[in-house]
Amino acid sequence: MPETIGEAKPACVIRGRVAPWLRVAKRLHGDETLYFIVNDSSWALPGVGIEFAEKGTVVHADAESGRFVATGAKGGRLVWTFPPYGSALFVVGAEADEPVPPKFDDPSTPALTLADGWTMQPLVRHSAGKTDFEIAELDAVLVPVVLGDWRSTLGDTFSGKVRYVKEFDCGEEAREWWLDLGEVKWCCSVKLNGEEVGTKFFGPYRLRVKTAKGRNVLEVTVANMLCNALPDEVRDRIAHDFPPRSGYDTRQRVFDCENNQSGLFGPVTLR
Repeated sequence: MPETIGEAKPACVIRGRVAPWLRVAKRLHGDETLYFIVNDSSWALPGVGIEFAEKGTVVHADAESGRFVATGAKGGRLVWTFPPYGSALFVVGAEADEPVPPKFDDPSTPALTLADGWTMQPLVRHSAGKTDFEIAELDAVLVPVVLGDWRSTLGDTFSGKVRYVKEFDCGEEAREWWLDLGEVKWCCSVKLNGEEVGTKFFGPYRLRVKTAKGRNVLEVTVANMLCNALPDEVRDRIAHDFPPRSGYDTRQRVFDCENNQSGLFGPVTLR
């Protein structure tokens, strides 16, 4: 163990002006080394250069799927993009379960964009009742929609689940793709041709899929935040009926107001 801070070796090297906003924890696990890196800021940090002490294979551990995804790192060096308050777990010395994803921001990467022809259907609504939240299943029909904030259609106080459906043609053969949903507010589940594909609670909202020959049907069910069901007048009523007003509510309200956007924003692409 080092005697002074000056003798301590860095967990890894992160260069550039973004370094002060990143926190790193390093752990040894047998022949593997784990690095957990967190963006402590409200800004997206693209193109972050990271250099690990170890020079072995670097994989990204996807916490949702439990799979190790190849990063393409060379010599322990990696470039990564961190969303606001986002994090990533890297393992040096482990074998990858999945290949390196395509460069989604590279316009030269072949893609099929699913832009028009979407429909939406509200499925479930959450609302604040007299003593607890109430959950109502809705009997709504599919209606045409342009991807974006559903508040313009369903209102500012709609909290719940909405299903988006898109039919598209995939040519004369079945193919494997990366499905990139773009921006989602805030979590979603995906079906393709009636089969469950996966669930995403955090971005990037990307999943491996296999399309069928000819006609395909993509379904994306999106859930937003409960805070939409709690506008100021509802919070005031709750505080009146169940005093005192929670200190947590007072502090959390600022964060809630920054996260009222809801729905599937896209762009949705297959690559």
